[in-house]
Amino acid sequence: MFTRARWPVMLIAWAVAVVLITFLTSRVIHVVGRQLSSTVALPHAKAAPPVSVGSSPPAPESSKHPRPSHSPAATGSPVASGRSGDGQGSTARATNPPPAGSTPGPHQPAPTPRVFSPAPPPPVVTDQQTVQTAGGQAAFTCTSADRLALLYATPAPGYTTEAPRVRSSSRMDVTFAGPQDQKIDARCSDGHLQADVEV
Repeated sequence: MFTRARWPVMLIAWAVAVVLITFLTSRVIHVVGRQLSSTVALPHAKAAPPVSVGSSPPAPESSKHPRPSHSPAATGSPVASGRSGDGQGSTARATNPPPAGSTPGPHQPAPTPRVFSPAPPPPVVTDQQTVQTAGGQAAFTCTSADRLALLYATPAPGYTTEAPRVRSSSRMDVTFAGPQDQKIDARCSDGHLQADVEV
């Protein structure tokens, strides 16, 4: 009778022991897990940066120092290679033209349109006269802009022609020196020639 009465007690004690061991184990695992999670920082997943339409994807962070590439695709400039007449290879670099419709940047000001004013018409000879004196003869022309010009001055025998004295663009004196000096005072006025002979 005493042996049969011990079996329920042993079963109850075993069940209590199992429950206690299970509870203690779960508590130990929970405490250890919290300590590990508080001391060890787990890596967080980084969100990928947004990529706009038409742009190239960003370079990976591991390639901070990319090696220079000599391929045509890496440089972005088309390179054409060929053989010249002497057998040596030659390379030519093409320049990409700016896109159509692009506006110049701040360092490239837009060209200012030039306004060309019509050139004034050349002066026209409006009068021509030959003046005869005892010391010789001289021919003059007068333009619409009142510009006087000496065509020639021929002295008479016994006279010499002195250098003309230009007073202005519309007036000059021509003197024939000799036994009795002869001076021609020629001038332009309103496109017409006027001459006076002074002795």
